[in-house]
Amino acid sequence: CLHLSMNKSINDIFWDEKQKAYASFMHNGNLSHFCELTQSLILYIGAAEDSRCSYVLEKIKNKELLPVTPSHAVFKYEALLRYPGNRKFVFDDIAKIWGKMLFNNATTFWETEDGAAAFGNEGSLCHGWSATPAYIYMKYGVEN
Repeated sequence: CLHLSMNKSINDIFWDEKQKAYASFMHNGNLSHFCELTQSLILYIGAAEDSRCSYVLEKIKNKELLPVTPSHAVFKYEALLRYPGNRKFVFDDIAKIWGKMLFNNATTFWETEDGAAAFGNEGSLCHGWSATPAYIYMKYGVEN
């Protein structure tokens, strides 16, 4: 099956035993770029070997990787919510990131946590893809 073959290749090629994480890139035989998005996508599609999932989940929750922006946080949250015990982390993370926007008088959700200051003061202050909390709250319910 092509799916299983792809998963095997992901694990054989992109897993870095020293980092205990999946690399985003391989260049000249060297693995690089360890980010939340790569880990999240691999977990989300079920490609990670079972023995590696706990390492990846902890790296995401301990913020040991390059962070995902609000535009792709939905993949991080969906990946985390596939595994028991991560619900509180997800809802707390949403409250921290999007709460910061609200407490800074935002009336829309920003492209990044930096708001207008992002990208040399060119940051977008209205991005539909940053409406992740609405999706997560509707799908999983509000954390009590």
